[in-house]
Parts: sequence; C-alpha cells; structure tokens
Amino acid sequence: MKIISRVFNFLQNSKVFLLCLLAFLIGFSGVVIAKANISAIAAAEEERHIIVAFAGADENVKWGQANRRLYQKAFTQKENFLFKFSDAKGDDVRQKAQAENFIFLNVDYLIINPISPDGWEKVLYSALSKKIPVFFAGGNVNVSDPELYAQTVFSDYEQDGESAATWLQKELLTNQKLKEKDKINVFNITDSDVFKCEQRSQGFKNALEKTDNIVFYEEHGRGTADIAKRAANYILADHENIDVIICQSDAMLPGIAEALAAAGITTGENGDTILISYDGTQKAFEMLIDGTLNVSIEKTPDYTAVIKKSIEQLLQDPQAKLEKSVLLSDNMFLPATAEIDSVGRWY
Repeated sequence: MKIISRVFNFLQNSKVFLLCLLAFLIGFSGVVIAKANISAIAAAEEERHIIVAFAGADENVKWGQANRRLYQKAFTQKENFLFKFSDAKGDDVRQKAQAENFIFLNVDYLIINPISPDGWEKVLYSALSKKIPVFFAGGNVNVSDPELYAQTVFSDYEQDGESAATWLQKELLTNQKLKEKDKINVFNITDSDVFKCEQRSQGFKNALEKTDNIVFYEEHGRGTADIAKRAANYILADHENIDVIICQSDAMLPGIAEALAAAGITTGENGDTILISYDGTQKAFEMLIDGTLNVSIEKTPDYTAVIKKSIEQLLQDPQAKLEKSVLLSDNMFLPATAEIDSVGRWY
C-alpha cells in the first residue's frame, strides 16, 4: 500500500510540475511573440518611412545640439521621414563606428558632421556597398575619390577668415594704440577641427598679405576651455605684447577670457587686446553685449535646406547629379547690434 501511495503522490506532484511548466512555456512564448510583434511593427513603421541618419560630432556644445535639432525639424514623420541620430561626444573613432552602425542598419541616407577630415574611406565603401548616399555637413573630408560621397556642405571658412581680417584692417586705421605700433602680434588659438582652422587662417593671412607689420602666431586650444586657458597662459608667459587673439571656437572663450583677466589684460573696444571669435554662439553674444568681445564670425549650424533639397532630388532620381560641394556664407556680429542679432538665437 505504501508503494502505491508514493506512486500516486509522485504522479500528483508531476502533474502540478507539468502544469506549471506548461503555463511558464505559454507565458514565455507570449512574451517572445509580443516582442517579435513589437519588432515587426517597428520594422513595418520604418519601411513606410525614408530613414535619414545623422552621425553628430559633439552635443556637449550648444552648436552641436542646434545642428541636430535643425535636422530633426527638417526630417519629420509628417513628411514621411524617420530621423535617427548619434552623438560621438567629440571622439573621431566613436563617430566612425556609429556611422558604420547606421550603414549596418541599412538607413536610406547618412549625414555626417566630420570631427576629422581623414579616415573615412572604409565607411564610404561600406555605404557604397549598400547604395546609401553619404553627406558630409560642417566640414570637408580627404578621400581618394569624391564620387564615394554624395555631397559636402559647410561654411566658407576661408571667406570667414577674410571677413575677420577685413574687420581688423579697418580697426588698424582707427585704433590709436595699434596705429602707434610698428608690429602687431596676432595669436591664433585653434581647436580640434584642423580643416576649418586651416581654411580660416589661410583666408585671414591672404587678406592681410599686404599689411607687412602683422606677425602671426599659433597655439592649440583643442576646442575646450581648459586647454584654451593653458594655451593663453603660454602666450602670456612668452610674449609681452598681445595685440590680437583669434579664438577658433566659442567653446574656448571662457578659458581664454579667464587667463587674460587673471593677468589683468582687458579685451573689447577699449581694451588692451582685441578678441575675435568664431561660431556665433550664445557665449559670444553674451561677451559682445558686455563689451569684452570685439567681433564674432558665425559658423552656421543649419545645413538642412541644402541637404533636404538634395535628398528630395535623389528620391525623384537616384542618379541625379548633385552639386558636389556647397559653401555657405556666414554672418559677422558686432557689439553695437549684438542685442538685436541675438533675438531668437538659443544656441
């Protein structure tokens, strides 16, 4: 009897176990099916839209945030676009990996704001293998064959440098302190965007080639306030007369301003040193308004009109011939009109 009782109990327990196991498997399969359905819905949603991906450079600066938001406003689901983006946080290697990931996901169009002009051929060949047009917006790239990408769109950096030089030439004629000097020392503090800095510097030097008392120096600020402060301190340690400082990125302005203030050097219209900056961000406008920045040259974050038009052309005709390189004109901002010019500019 004991044996029969044990067998009966075992079968009862086995039934409970089997029922529990069956319930678990049904529940688990339900979760898997639910997840599969969600993935299928997402995939179907993407199939109904044109996927535009953006590999951004650095959203730690407001210019980068503005750059991305402008694309988001341009490529909306209402117009049958699905916009995806990534932030490289200033890391060139990360940006290339993110671009490769977008290509792996088989997006329809890829926009890149290149941190570095070099090393893009592998990414471009990957895109070519999947017939994904690639746009470089914000900077140029060095590749063996320009046919590997669809288009480059960026500011006319050389013209920006010429604009800064033209302003300085006029200042040399009216600034009494500078008029009395035999030599004008100009210090260019660069950031990490080599192409942009070289183009601006070239334009600046070209415009001033007939001004023979300009001496041009260069220090590397790497695009951050801390390193720019160190660069400014090197200049202060090595040179007694600091007539003009050119800041290649507004992100470096706080560090430069701090170093100069600590040394007792003033900037602005009646200051000891002329301070010129590029980008035209909120920080530049704050300093223009309080009189500590002489001039700001814009670097527009808005490439959307050109790129959207090009994508629409390719949607109509995938073989359409696009203008290979588009240069955009930037604005110059001065203290006298800075308050008016800053209206509506949040970046």
